[in-house]
Amino acid sequence: MAKKLMGPAPAYAAPDYEKWRQDFLLKEKVLITSAEEQQVLNELLEDELLKKWLSPEKIKELFSRYYPQQQQGQRKLANLKMRLIIDYLQELLQQCQELKKKTMAKQMTL
Repeated sequence: MAKKLMGPAPAYAAPDYEKWRQDFLLKEKVLITSAEEQQVLNELLEDELLKKWLSPEKIKELFSRYYPQQQQGQRKLANLKMRLIIDYLQELLQQCQELKKKTMAKQMTL
């Protein structure tokens, strides 16, 4: 889903699709609008969606981990917010799976 919303437009997309998608993502505050490193961090720290999911410390940790990588290759800095959320959710999922394995192992010993 994120790839469809944030990734390259499909070849069959209407000519105005890219503009519509950009306007939609900006209106819904999905994209980062800042360009300088400190401004990007401040924008992330002030974002209402991120505040619901992540502590300021976790935002800073994820930012320091992914900000340099987000500027490499064909990645767009504007997509950093979604990358932080998706990667955080993947971390949570991995933790849940590890807890499930531990729980299953304990149940087997009972």
